[in-house]
Amino acid sequence: MKGNGRAFCVGGDLKHLKEAFTGAPDPDAAMRALQMYSQMYETHHLLGTMNKPVVTIMDGLTCGVGTGLAAFSQFRIATERTRLAMPETSSGTFCDMGSSFFMPRMDNNVGVYMAMTARFLKAEDV
Repeated sequence: MKGNGRAFCVGGDLKHLKEAFTGAPDPDAAMRALQMYSQMYETHHLLGTMNKPVVTIMDGLTCGVGTGLAAFSQFRIATERTRLAMPETSSGTFCDMGSSFFMPRMDNNVGVYMAMTARFLKAEDV
């Protein structure tokens, strides 16, 4: 897998999620958020249970959902343009998309650091 352009994957559109919990006038926001998350979780599950190896090239920004997609791949390639982050914590939400499983298992507590700080890391940092 690889992205197209300046990012591998920068995550999901959190607009629907915010609207669903802030009482925005759109009553369908919660349903759109649920559908979006259901599709993302299904995709992560499929990646994690595939019979064929998955190679992910994290060229450019890799955030949130993109970090989860990469983590469920059997092989991950980072480039000099790779920037990893779990920015959810900076907006007061939690790291999701399987990150509660893979982040504590990253070497040198890098995943815990990412989850706690929401800072962007370069390939050589991880």
